[in-house]
Amino acid sequence: PRSTRSAWGARSAWAARREVLSDGSSNPLIPLNMFVRVAGDDDVDSIVSLVAAAHAELGPERGGETWTQSEARPAPFRLSVIADMASNAHVVVAGIDDVVLGVAITKTRTRHDGRLVAHVGELIVDPPARGIGLGASLLDDATVWAARVGAVGIESVALPGQRATKNFFEAAGMKARLLTVFRDLTEPEIHSLAEGSDGD
Repeated sequence: PRSTRSAWGARSAWAARREVLSDGSSNPLIPLNMFVRVAGDDDVDSIVSLVAAAHAELGPERGGETWTQSEARPAPFRLSVIADMASNAHVVVAGIDDVVLGVAITKTRTRHDGRLVAHVGELIVDPPARGIGLGASLLDDATVWAARVGAVGIESVALPGQRATKNFFEAAGMKARLLTVFRDLTEPEIHSLAEGSDGD
């Protein structure tokens, strides 16, 4: 049976373990019981917690506010996560021992030529657990799933200031294919221009 520990308690336990593993007196090669598996009903709380944390982390970043109000998963997160798990989306979790520390949610979209592309809308790993291969394992799983359902490619997104995220995707063989530009039209100077053009 899966652990019934709360998401907060599970992450606290992992954070404590990671601190020990990072201690110079510890053996950095201690094997970790990593897992990647399809998410189940018992994982909803952990997934929602990871999604909320990602929004809090990325919201203040360059482009983050617009992302949270546009491309990102809308609130309430629980309802949309449950809907994804009940749909054809591929929802997988990863972690150490019985602690869920990452999630990837992948869906397919149809191109104009009728072929499928897999879109990884969320690939999230809890900060204390980054750098040990969970994210790569989640992306590998999403890539295999995409190939199995007949997708001709796999894509995801990264905010403009997220260099580490870009490096991660590039290391997996993914390349930028589109740059979205944006200007905030709520700036005072834009309002002045708009008001000045009234009646022209």
